[in-house]
Amino acid sequence: MTHIKNIPGVMNLMDRFFQEELTNHTAYRPPVNIHEEADAYHLEIVAPGLSKHDFQVQIDQQVLSVAYEKKPSTEEKKIHVIRREFNLRSFKRTFSLTDKIETENIQASYQNGILSITLPKTAQKENKIKTLSIE
Repeated sequence: MTHIKNIPGVMNLMDRFFQEELTNHTAYRPPVNIHEEADAYHLEIVAPGLSKHDFQVQIDQQVLSVAYEKKPSTEEKKIHVIRREFNLRSFKRTFSLTDKIETENIQASYQNGILSITLPKTAQKENKIKTLSIE
């Protein structure tokens, strides 16, 4: 995996929060939209016509992985195909997350061909001034 570098002036703020891990696992990379709200980031992956049961979403050491793999069924193997213009069997996208995400509360849903992942932000800690007494 190769990390995208944080180059000042080249990447915007959102890119720095979600550095994508580039992999050579697959030729197909579904398009992704990422937007921010006050309390969360939202990641949307365009993946029409797929079954939500074939997706795997994992977080491991601040890396979010979204993978899809569809194994051909025995019925599909028996079909005589005359023309096949699309054949999506698998893909994988990975993103490096910052510590500003509550990884325990990430949620995912799949509806109308869009896989949506909500990444809640951690609560902002107030910078409190503490005065120490000298003994």
